[in-house]
Amino acid sequence: MKYSLLFTLLMVSLLSFSCEEDNLSPNLLNYDTENLSAPLIAPGEYQMAARFPVNELEEFQGRFLEEVQVYFENRPARAEIIIYGEGTNSTPGPVLYSEVVTADMRSNQWNTHMLSTPVEIQDEELWLAIMVRHRDPIGTVGCDAGPAASNGDLFLDDNGNWTTLRAFTNNAIDINWNIRGVLSE
Repeated sequence: MKYSLLFTLLMVSLLSFSCEEDNLSPNLLNYDTENLSAPLIAPGEYQMAARFPVNELEEFQGRFLEEVQVYFENRPARAEIIIYGEGTNSTPGPVLYSEVVTADMRSNQWNTHMLSTPVEIQDEELWLAIMVRHRDPIGTVGCDAGPAASNGDLFLDDNGNWTTLRAFTNNAIDINWNIRGVLSE
């Protein structure tokens, strides 16, 4: 009987722990895994983005994007969070939210920006982007070890062309940006 009670308590404890973990992931939009580094990029102004098509957002309709998390290896001279709406497979649509966040960003850590106006998840895709500007060749926005998801490594170069980081580097860099969206419950 003593072992039966101990076994029951252990099982309840394990189930409680696993249910708690399961409640965290439905609130996160991301393609990345743990931060590895940040690719070295020439001086200029760039955007890094993760695109979430409508089919990936269906279950979240009616909820709100409340926060954007981004890992910075090195803080850029300027940083701006930009949320885009429906566009094409290769170009975002209109800006739904934008805010300069340079002063709030720290190097070598995850940075969280609470949107001043949450964005409702509707029947359209979302692009979560971070614009960075820097004067020296540095790694700013963090990335995982890859391989890249089809929408996890979008990149706006300093000529104004959207592509993937894989295409921009001739497949030399195959990662996902450390950019995440946190949704309301």
